[in-house]
Amino acid sequence: MPNCNHLQVVSKDDGGEIKWVQTEVDLDNHVIVPDLDPNMDSADKFVEDYVSNLTKTTIDISKPMWDFHHLNVKTSEAHAVSVLRVHHSIGDGTSLMALLLTCTRKASHPDQPLQPPISVTKKSNSNRFWSAPWLVWNTITGVFMFLSTALFLKDTETPLKGPPGVEFSPRRIIHRTVSLDDIKLVKNRMNTTVNDVVVGVAQAGLSRYLNGRYGETKKDEVDVKKKNYLPKSIYFRAILFFNIRPYMGIHADTRKKGSDQVRLGNKIGYVLYPFTIAIRDNPLDYVHESKAIMDRKKASHEATHTFFFSQAVLKFFGIILLSICTVKLSGTQYVLQYSQTKDHVVTIILSAVYTTGWVGMGFSRNGMMLNSSAMVGWINKEGEARIKQYHLRGFESLQVIPDRGELPLTNVPAVVVLRGATIYMAFQLKFAARLTHQPMLLAFASRYPTKHSHLHEHDDKTNFVFDFSSGSGSVSAAPADNSVHMKKTHGVLGLLGWGLVLPYGAIAARYLKHQDPLWYYLHIVIQFVGFLIALAAVVVGVELYRKLHANVPAHRGIGIFVLVLSILQILAFFVRPNKDSKIRKYWNWYHHWVGRIALFFGAVNIVLGIQIGGAGNDWKIGYGFLLATVLITTIVLEVLSAMRRSQKVPPPAFQMNQLQNNIFGDAKRFSPAPNDTLL
Repeated sequence: MPNCNHLQVVSKDDGGEIKWVQTEVDLDNHVIVPDLDPNMDSADKFVEDYVSNLTKTTIDISKPMWDFHHLNVKTSEAHAVSVLRVHHSIGDGTSLMALLLTCTRKASHPDQPLQPPISVTKKSNSNRFWSAPWLVWNTITGVFMFLSTALFLKDTETPLKGPPGVEFSPRRIIHRTVSLDDIKLVKNRMNTTVNDVVVGVAQAGLSRYLNGRYGETKKDEVDVKKKNYLPKSIYFRAILFFNIRPYMGIHADTRKKGSDQVRLGNKIGYVLYPFTIAIRDNPLDYVHESKAIMDRKKASHEATHTFFFSQAVLKFFGIILLSICTVKLSGTQYVLQYSQTKDHVVTIILSAVYTTGWVGMGFSRNGMMLNSSAMVGWINKEGEARIKQYHLRGFESLQVIPDRGELPLTNVPAVVVLRGATIYMAFQLKFAARLTHQPMLLAFASRYPTKHSHLHEHDDKTNFVFDFSSGSGSVSAAPADNSVHMKKTHGVLGLLGWGLVLPYGAIAARYLKHQDPLWYYLHIVIQFVGFLIALAAVVVGVELYRKLHANVPAHRGIGIFVLVLSILQILAFFVRPNKDSKIRKYWNWYHHWVGRIALFFGAVNIVLGIQIGGAGNDWKIGYGFLLATVLITTIVLEVLSAMRRSQKVPPPAFQMNQLQNNIFGDAKRFSPAPNDTLL
């Protein structure tokens, strides 16, 4: 075991690098035998509490970081209990096993530690042939799932998920004793490993636990005889750590001969393990599943890729990865620094390059400006610093009310200072619970506030979601965000699709029927292009919702509704009956009215989106112009269509069928002239 008699010290000669230095070990400082009451009520409960309390105390770093606790208390499973607490930097599982085997060396051969039996399995040529492509395939799928998980995949919400801030709640270790002989029996019978059996047991236990939790919530809804209360599909993943260093066997001597260099060394990667949550009739099925998954994970380089990924993060960002947030707004870089204590007190410092006007930072419930609260700071023309809280009740200047808002400011005064060309705005908030993911707003204006502290309209703004849960300490803010550009893209696509292209496609079908079949092909092409534009607006909107988590149920609901209607219109084209069909008129009614309803709600959603997004007058004027153009075009074409219908010659009161027309037509051809005489 490499570091049982070593300390970690900072080497000034190597730029502050941490090194191990050998020291003397005083066993009295490491072996602890507490005085215990032999008549205690529950020895098992005492041991559990003792171990749990050890996890809440730190190991003294001024001495080798390990201690040994011997509890002379008889439990239900042993006459005494010993607990070895070791800091993770001292060694891993392999070195701990080396220590154990060192204690079992023979007196006759002290340099030869006891070696466990190693079974060697020979691979056939066919297995060797398929191992290479199997390795490549497993690696590709593993890395793909790793990237997908990092970007967008999420686990199913289960009763295991705690409330916000649960990571800061007190922890407690609960232990249960299992028979290693039973695990080895299953391992040998199923030709697998101890780790596979343990993972299978964990899957079985977690499945039964979740089944019981779901059953508690559905007691009044399900049959009493039902045994499986789990949902149909639960997406649940675990992380398994792999040490990818080359295996050198288990050696008592963990240092190179003639050198202080440690021969062992950790290279920790990890793999994502898809946990199977299901109720199986045969418990061994869990072990079969875990073995199959673990065989795939072992036959891949997924852990190698995650190891080098973590090394790259450490290289570029350092050991303590701070939540760095650099937000660029109209070429100006804003830096947000914060600290958060255990009492939920958040101290924030916002800095930016400053010339004139004001700088503001808002806290929103849904990522929108309306009904949010903001801190705004500026240096007036006289050089005096001003900072106030504002309640953003509306989009007009008079609706942004100074000295109002919902931010829980502490008694520490908010300040604003100007250092060179950089303005610093600092304030402190006290929340009831720990602040985690918070929608934020940033805005600035080049015009100064009025004498009554009313703000002029901002020159530019942006919003983003910032994670305050990284811990306490000075941190520079969240990743740069393009949500403002996405909002503009979403709005432009919505205006073009539902405000211009789709209405004119409907106009072509209604008022160009006399140009057959031109109207038909125009209608199909225009509506299909409009559908693609509207679909692109929906895609951008979904991505925008994922970024901001904005609480806009009306706008989102109407958007989904008109998307469904537009898809139905596209599908209706493929089931269009012939003109002679008896159901053609019903299809026409359906197609016409679904289209009209979709266009109406599309227009309503555009107005709603402009209002919710806090768009300026330019957007309102632009959509007003589009809407007026569509209405004027419709009115003009409706008048022309009515005039065209009125100019048509009315049909005779008595109409002949085709046979009569042919007969009388032939008779007319052979009828005598007026001067002819019929004989």
